[in-house]
Amino acid sequence: MESKHGTMTVKELVELDTQEALQVDAEYQRGAEWSIKQERLLIDSLFRGYSIPLFYFHKQTRATSWATNTYFFIIDGQQRKNAIIRYCKNQFNMFDPKDARTGLAHFHKGEEKLRCASRGPQEKAA
Repeated sequence: MESKHGTMTVKELVELDTQEALQVDAEYQRGAEWSIKQERLLIDSLFRGYSIPLFYFHKQTRATSWATNTYFFIIDGQQRKNAIIRYCKNQFNMFDPKDARTGLAHFHKGEEKLRCASRGPQEKAA
């Protein structure tokens, strides 16, 4: 088996998810149960430009007589992928920087750094 290291933008990850090219295989992944706080902390890390753990995919191409499809089976990174996708689809709000309980003051300063296919830097989840 050949191993390759590459980079992927948030937009590319969202596009693969939209195309249903990202597949979850129970052989590799357990449940997708992160708390909203964990999801927010991951997005906060992205906004701040921090490194996050790598995603690991098993790339598989399936060809038929009329089409060739490429799938990426998630080996590691399902919860991180879900958090990014949920944020980009406006499914949760980030911390309120004025709320002392979150401990993440000044969060929105870096908001322009994370660009999603369907969510611009000015858009906020309800």
